[in-house]
Amino acid sequence: MKRNESYLQNAVKELKQEAKRVRLGAYVMIALLVGVLALSFLKNYMLTLGALAVVLFLQIFVFKRQQKRYKNHLQQANLLAGIGALLRTEELDEKGGAGLSAETVRAAELLPFHDKGNAVNFYLGMSGSYEKLKVTVADASIAEYFSGSKNRAMVNCGNWTHIELPYDTGMNWRLLDTETVPEAMRREFFGQLPGMQKIAAEDWKLPEGMLVYGTEPEGKRPSDAFVAQLRKLKVYTPGKLAVSIHGNQADVYVRNRFLGSRYRANTEPTEELLEKVSYPELEKILKLIMLL
Repeated sequence: MKRNESYLQNAVKELKQEAKRVRLGAYVMIALLVGVLALSFLKNYMLTLGALAVVLFLQIFVFKRQQKRYKNHLQQANLLAGIGALLRTEELDEKGGAGLSAETVRAAELLPFHDKGNAVNFYLGMSGSYEKLKVTVADASIAEYFSGSKNRAMVNCGNWTHIELPYDTGMNWRLLDTETVPEAMRREFFGQLPGMQKIAAEDWKLPEGMLVYGTEPEGKRPSDAFVAQLRKLKVYTPGKLAVSIHGNQADVYVRNRFLGSRYRANTEPTEELLEKVSYPELEKILKLIMLL
């Protein structure tokens, strides 16, 4: 749902009060350091060291934590006001990926991953809806060992969007940038999937550097409008794309892109800042899937 003005005003008001306390903490820290400097002129080294120890304790366990809480609160407010409005949700999962799991990655058959232990992890995530789509989006890390090695591993980090459509697309395609996964890993992974093969897709007019895998070379393919939107998305994002279309579901992974923005402790909260969508690729991804 679209956040109204009162929501933004209240959020900004609370954050400004917290920012004021953070600034006050910084001033206190400066005053304490000046006090320690003054003590040093008394040449009482034990007293000076004791005072310095107290200042360091306060810096690490009080002021730093205060700053971290403020930056987290700012990020949360931004996500709820920006992406929360887009997905019509007021829920934010800070650690659990909003329900995404290794099974999500396995079903998508999009990226290789080590099928043991905690190779797939989801973090900050949100779940909601867009038009008739059910959407879950979360940051992810996906680990896979290089073939024949138990010591060399690649950890693929980025953002994963899982979408459920209200109808069956009748398609089973994987479209991915050549740089999303190292070539040796990619070939081995898709070579082990039953029936999955690299498709000669010169006439698809795909963005440069993108490959197509599928189980039916002559099967139903995405529309020209979909491919055109995919080209726009690839040009827009600095990340590397991978798209899985399978039945009534779609998964889109963007390597090296993440859900939340990073803020500094001196960032001043404003309505414009909170409304800015921190992961702008998401809306473009949703418009892409709407074209299936």
